[in-house]
Amino acid sequence: MTLSRIMMSAAAALVAGTLAGEGRALAQDAAQSAAQTPPEGFSWYVLNELNGFYLDIEDPTNRPPLITEVPEGVIEPVDLNMDGRTDWLIRWPDSTRFCGTGGCRTTLYICGEDGFVRAFDRQALRFEIKVIDREQRVEATLHTVNCREGREECTRVWVWDAAAKRLRVVASSDGGENWNEPPPVEDAGQGAD
Repeated sequence: MTLSRIMMSAAAALVAGTLAGEGRALAQDAAQSAAQTPPEGFSWYVLNELNGFYLDIEDPTNRPPLITEVPEGVIEPVDLNMDGRTDWLIRWPDSTRFCGTGGCRTTLYICGEDGFVRAFDRQALRFEIKVIDREQRVEATLHTVNCREGREECTRVWVWDAAAKRLRVVASSDGGENWNEPPPVEDAGQGAD
């Protein structure tokens, strides 16, 4: 075997070992997240929203079967502020109740010393929590009504401000200006557009 083939084999083994190790770490993280059960209040809230949509006060029997379990993947544990306490992300189901031209509703609750704070609750075309410059951020792609004129969509970015107990705007990755900055929590009267 030539030296170059030996080196290529060693490199391939190193990459395979590294990827296997990363895969194990990701699987462990996923297993730990899956093992967490959301607080009962979040499950109740989601079930109430899912079932309440179909209420017909003129004929309460005019409805599909009662939803008694939160659909898988709707409530997921996260740690936005990296304090070791579980925050909760609600990715509402893709339905006309929660989605419109502005995307689907996403709700984020941050765990604090005095309970949970609803930090993000609005429609988004895309919603991610990611680390940028060693800082955990919420990044959402929003509909044209929240963007500069002529743009179909734009990205907005927030970080958790523990002192203010709310999300604080930071520069967006798409270079968008914050001239029509949407609040991270829509008013209760606003719904799917």
